[in-house]
Amino acid sequence: MKGEELAQRIAHTREKLVKTYHYFLIIVLSLAVCSQLSMALTGQTPTQYVVIRAAFHIHTTYSGGNWTPSQVVDLYKSYGFNCISITDYNTVNGSFAGVAEAKARGNQTGMIVIGGQEIIAQFPKNNGSTVFKHVLALFLTAPINDPLAWNRTSDVQWYFDQIHNQSGIGIIAHSWDMNDQTVTGTSNSPWWQFRNASYVDGWEIFNYGVIGNGMTDDEIYNVLGRGKIAIASQDFHKTSITNSTYNVLFCINATEEGVKDALINQRLVVYSHGRIFGTREAISLYQRYNVGSP
Repeated sequence: MKGEELAQRIAHTREKLVKTYHYFLIIVLSLAVCSQLSMALTGQTPTQYVVIRAAFHIHTTYSGGNWTPSQVVDLYKSYGFNCISITDYNTVNGSFAGVAEAKARGNQTGMIVIGGQEIIAQFPKNNGSTVFKHVLALFLTAPINDPLAWNRTSDVQWYFDQIHNQSGIGIIAHSWDMNDQTVTGTSNSPWWQFRNASYVDGWEIFNYGVIGNGMTDDEIYNVLGRGKIAIASQDFHKTSITNSTYNVLFCINATEEGVKDALINQRLVVYSHGRIFGTREAISLYQRYNVGSP
């Protein structure tokens, strides 16, 4: 009898486990159906992003570069880039004309071209003199002409206000340069005092694709932790394009607005010499889309 009772108990327990498992499956499937139904009713679908490879700091023959705007578009296209920004210097008269030429060529080749400038500004040094620092102005529709470009010594926010008046994005360029001398890291740069400034949209964290030419890891995560955009930049003038450092964006569509949305929402990963930097979400997207080096 004891053997029969034990067998009955085992069978009863197995039956209860099977029922419990079935109930669990029903709940899981019901939740999944409800989720899909909710998406259908609200018009929502799981977000699918377009992967865009981009360079945001490029000069042409309008400001010391070797390549015309059209040639720059073709060159970057041949290296597998989907998006570039033309950022000739604001201190060169007529330099913004290069944007129109690049956009026209971009429309022919399928390259997203963003209008921009590299703004030259002066900052006070500890000894009372000044040093020139640079700001990348992205998504401009017109040039920013500053009548005080060579004499403005402290009104940093003025430049960012001009950028934002055009619904643009202001990025601190090669922030690790200290008094025109490249140093390791940004903490000693005149720029670091602006890390809490709400009007600063983002920072360049690497340049030229050279190891050691950029922010330290701690500074990069400091910037990302403050919700700032972090980009890599080649500061292209005359040298060859490097595939060792570039930006990967996850865009809602392959348009200029799609790129802008990805930057604002930090869906961006910086790739540099086999390492990647970005927010946790951005790195997750990088892994999800299995983005590899070119």
